[in-house]
Amino acid sequence: MKVMIALDGSRLAETSLAYLPALEAVGIESVVLVAVVEEFDEGAEIRGSEEFFERQSVLYSAYLADAAKKLTQAVGYEVRTELWAGVPDQEIQKVATAREIDLLMLTTHGRSGISRWTIGSVADKIIRRADRPTFVVGPQAVARGASAAIKRILAPVDGSGLGERGLVYAGNWAKALSAEMHVVRVVNLPVMTPEDSLVAYNADVMQSLRDAAEHYLRQLPATTGVKPASTAVLTGSTASELIGYCEEQGIDLVVMSSHGRRGMMRAVLGSTTDRMLHAPAPVLIVPSC
Repeated sequence: MKVMIALDGSRLAETSLAYLPALEAVGIESVVLVAVVEEFDEGAEIRGSEEFFERQSVLYSAYLADAAKKLTQAVGYEVRTELWAGVPDQEIQKVATAREIDLLMLTTHGRSGISRWTIGSVADKIIRRADRPTFVVGPQAVARGASAAIKRILAPVDGSGLGERGLVYAGNWAKALSAEMHVVRVVNLPVMTPEDSLVAYNADVMQSLRDAAEHYLRQLPATTGVKPASTAVLTGSTASELIGYCEEQGIDLVVMSSHGRRGMMRAVLGSTTDRMLHAPAPVLIVPSC
């Protein structure tokens, strides 16, 4: 597996590097560290000058070389660096395609760096457009620090085939990492209209929804080949319930699908996926195609 890690010159953005030793069992063959010197309009003062651009390039080159040296001492595979110029999110996507990258890794809020572009804002665009698995380390995962090993993986499902794509991917990683697999489905109550605001969901309706969700989870081993160590049906706000589950169960990695058109699988920032990036564990986003 070829891995690419996007860096912006900040130590915070390097947090994703700390997860590499824990991921070696999934078959990492090589890693490329990529940084982008952002180009500016010719009319911009100072920052758009050739002198500024050259100075930034020198600083980034030294930064990448230092990061690669430290990483090489910690892992047993090839580590390369590439420095590009242009619009950060666009260049990162180009490199990933050109180098046939299997897994992209990044941190969601590198707020200080050599350049003024930040991994945080760039990550939003990369996640939306990602056409390959993307391992995202969010702010709470940064604060928690990288685990020495990934022992518990959570795969949320929503009952759709798109959601199950992430489940199968999670199952493969759980097997490679000898990790405990958790599968959760959150039952969301339909949003009521003002006319229905006085209508309460009775116990029978709630139990029916939970029974259907539990039946679905029981069928997953037969339909997907994934045999989780633990399953759970939760009721409430999807993101809040999943984040709470991560905290209670000590989840080390969340794996979820993107581009589902409904419910929790919509990978547009502001939706559940965006909120899950604030979970205490990194999130591996698997594209639906």
